[in-house]
Amino acid sequence: MFGLKELLLTGALFAVGAVLSVIFLKKATGNKRLLLIPAAIIFIVIVASFVFFSDLPSTSAENGEYSVLSSGSGYSPLSLEITDAEFSGINPYIGIRIKNDSDTDCIYGESYDIRRKSENGEYVSSLSKYMSDSSAFILKSHTEQVRKYYIDEKTVPEGGVYRFELPFREKTKDEEYTAFVEFRIRSGVSGRNNLDFTMEKVVYENGSFSAETKASALPDIRISPEMGLFIRNGGEWNEIGVLNEIALSKDNFDKRIWHSDVTDQISAVDFRADNKRAWQIYEKGDNSENSRVYVLLRQDDGAYYFCSGEYNVSGLTEPNSDLSYFRWICLLSEKE
Repeated sequence: MFGLKELLLTGALFAVGAVLSVIFLKKATGNKRLLLIPAAIIFIVIVASFVFFSDLPSTSAENGEYSVLSSGSGYSPLSLEITDAEFSGINPYIGIRIKNDSDTDCIYGESYDIRRKSENGEYVSSLSKYMSDSSAFILKSHTEQVRKYYIDEKTVPEGGVYRFELPFREKTKDEEYTAFVEFRIRSGVSGRNNLDFTMEKVVYENGSFSAETKASALPDIRISPEMGLFIRNGGEWNEIGVLNEIALSKDNFDKRIWHSDVTDQISAVDFRADNKRAWQIYEKGDNSENSRVYVLLRQDDGAYYFCSGEYNVSGLTEPNSDLSYFRWICLLSEKE
């Protein structure tokens, strides 16, 4: 299968060959009109190249463009690749694809480092210390995994060149290697503050309840830089806990939406398809049988939604129990 370089080279060689052939025919026949053909070919190649390159996906992140400069590994079959990144908003991160092309399983932990390239060319760690290796992950041979590594203004404080490093080893050996990917960003993670939201519009309401849910009667919410969730219902802020990022699925989203009494009710499938990121937390309630489940959604268009419902505590071993449901889903409005 042809790659980008092969296609460009083939097209260039074809264009050069066509132009030289026409020039040769012109000399042989004396027909000057033949010179219009190479001019047309050159024009077509230029236009096609412009259209092709303008259609290529950009590597821009939310807080400025980033570009991958190089990558490498002490053990060549294992490599790293940046899949995506966000340097602004809540919960900024770098997405890393870890690929193992060897015939041997590899092991890596939670340890990683992000080093910034200084003016003298040295790479200085921007982390105060490695993450602990309380967990170990096995990367099977000829497989890959994608993980998110969360960053902040201390990790990536400003624009420049950085190197993400991941230590690992072969499963059957003790020797440790390091894989890296080097990238450049325009600007770093800016200083983050609390994000405060009010409820703007109820887009889903569980029809099993007789009482109507009004956005004006719902609490305000606050998201701290550390993804802490706080809820205020007219008084002081009540700390709920730390939101954990999840991937929306039929089990943890669609099945929690039963039937709605809202006129312009949402489609769970479409809503999930338009979701960019999601975070979830459980809160133990007064009732021993149920606790609250809260889900924060950020959609592709930048809008935030907040879901509130109940979760069956007795089924903690089944976090996506059918007995859990959303009481309501509300569009959020960010306070300035």
